[in-house]
Amino acid sequence: LLRSRAFAAECADDSWAGAGPVGEAEVRRALARTKPQKVAHPGDGLAPEIFIHGGAALRRALAGVFSGVFERASGARSAEARIADFLVGAGRCVHKKGDVTVFKHHRMVVPTSHGAKAMERVVLGRLLDVAEADELQAVANPGVGVRVQVHLLYDACLANPGIWLMAIDITRGFPSTSRELVVQALRRRGVGGQLLCVIMGFIFGTSVTVGLRPGVETSRIKLGVGVLEGAVLSPALFAFVVSGLLAALRASGLGVSLGGA
Repeated sequence: LLRSRAFAAECADDSWAGAGPVGEAEVRRALARTKPQKVAHPGDGLAPEIFIHGGAALRRALAGVFSGVFERASGARSAEARIADFLVGAGRCVHKKGDVTVFKHHRMVVPTSHGAKAMERVVLGRLLDVAEADELQAVANPGVGVRVQVHLLYDACLANPGIWLMAIDITRGFPSTSRELVVQALRRRGVGGQLLCVIMGFIFGTSVTVGLRPGVETSRIKLGVGVLEGAVLSPALFAFVVSGLLAALRASGLGVSLGGA
């Protein structure tokens, strides 16, 4: 798909849903979700307060930059090149438990640029206007959250005495998610054109640096698989992929149902 001429032409077609210039209102909504007092990404050194208090001039400038990614993308590689600075995660090892000298007792968090997060929120807003994940997903499904899921489980237990609940944790869920499956899942939900091109630009060509000590980073390490941890889009993209598992489970007739769900 990345090398397809037809897809390159599709990326230049602004008739698809989710295409077109980015407006200042979209940027305002995206920046409103910026969290203060977060560390700046070492690649650009921009603190979140810059985006929170930048005002109308910054919003207009960002709208122009983000629009350029949409409007001049002639293929996923082109989009990737235009947002190259947004594709690098800054890995940090955070102590989780036990002996601090044991590597497995740490977990890796990968914050991304605050500028990248702003554009991802714009893209996410457009994506959720075009497509929804499975009706029971708490991510990428407006109106459904963890509270809804907890209440559904509670009601299912009350309605089905003796029910057993099983929790499944997918090891390295984001880093092991197939990018090809992401594209297929989005395609099935009608996502295409510039919007899909920009999303592909965010997930292909990603890399990470790892902080060794304050002020010292490794060189960029290219990631050949997965979606970037710490990226705004990653939870939604993962939700679209695993929605297929929920659909298959529902189609199998296994498990319990509550009110037709």
